[in-house]
Formats: sequence, structure tokens, C-alpha cells
Amino acid sequence: MAGEELREIEVEFSGKAARLVAEYHADKADRLREKEGALVFYKKAALTPDLAQWLLSFGAEAKVIKPGQLADDIKRQAAQITSLYEREGGG
Repeated sequence: MAGEELREIEVEFSGKAARLVAEYHADKADRLREKEGALVFYKKAALTPDLAQWLLSFGAEAKVIKPGQLADDIKRQAAQITSLYEREGGG
């Protein structure tokens, strides 16, 4: 995941993350849309490590809808985090 090419980003935030994004991060979005208790975040941006880290900071309350490349990166990083705890016996 790298590059300066701008891509269409779509992320669905739920739970507390939806409220936090609406209150504190709305200015980062090109557009926000409420959806059945969730908040959909739209942004045209480069796929950077900072973006992935920001999304990971919301844990399971942020689901990348598109692009697939970003969703795959988040899945890969989540699997790496999970494997740390599996190897150590859960904590």
C-alpha cells in the first residue's frame, strides 16, 4: 500500500467510532452519510500507512468498503495482530 495516486475511499463507522468521526473527524471527509446507525465516510485520498493506522485505531468499528486494496491491507494487519496473541497464548 503506497503511492500518491488519489483513490476513492469509503469506510463505514459504527458504534462509538461513528460518533467520534462525526464529532472530531468530519473535516477529513469529502462527504458523510448516515446509514442505519452507522456513518459512511467518503474521501478521495492516497493510500498511505497513516490512513491505514488511523482506520485501525477504530478497531472493529471501522469497515473499509473500498478500495479493495485498502481493505486487504487492513485485513492483513488485523491478521498479524491476531497472530501475535495466538502465539503468546492469549496475552
